[in-house]
Amino acid sequence: MAICSCSSEKSNDGFEYNYPQDCCAITNSSGQNVTPQDSLFIATSFVPNSSESGSNRIFFAQTANSIPSIDKFTIKSQEGNVVFETSNFKPNDPTHGWDGTINGEYVEGPYMMTYNFQNANGENAVIEAVVCLLTCSDQGDIIFKYRAQGMDFDDCRWVSQHDGQGGFDGTLRGLECF
Repeated sequence: MAICSCSSEKSNDGFEYNYPQDCCAITNSSGQNVTPQDSLFIATSFVPNSSESGSNRIFFAQTANSIPSIDKFTIKSQEGNVVFETSNFKPNDPTHGWDGTINGEYVEGPYMMTYNFQNANGENAVIEAVVCLLTCSDQGDIIFKYRAQGMDFDDCRWVSQHDGQGGFDGTLRGLECF
């Protein structure tokens, strides 16, 4: 399970986060009633303005078959405002994902995502993690843009690297901007 909660601390409804330096940090998420059989893959970052045809443009619930449905999927800004929410859908369906826009604009930054679902034991479960929204530069180069700001791409987990079973596959293509 690839999770990027990256030592986020909540303050009121928002959270503190070292952006973009911690965007690819892999740490455990916070969760309630999450069992080892609940295989969720959560990308650490995504790039909605990539010219790729879809693979890293949408952030969505990616799981194994042990989780038959997601009760609610919420994305909140660092200030705690809900920017996207959808409910009652089957995982692994990008049509129930966030395209990274707020009022039609891409807004770079860290976002808190929350999944509410039934775990493998039939209990209500919740998992939270931070996902970073990155954007390609006009020149199509994302690595230079964020490395200059202190971001380390070595541990990034991109949406396109879901192995189909709720895990990470580093052999799958990661990020491309063009």
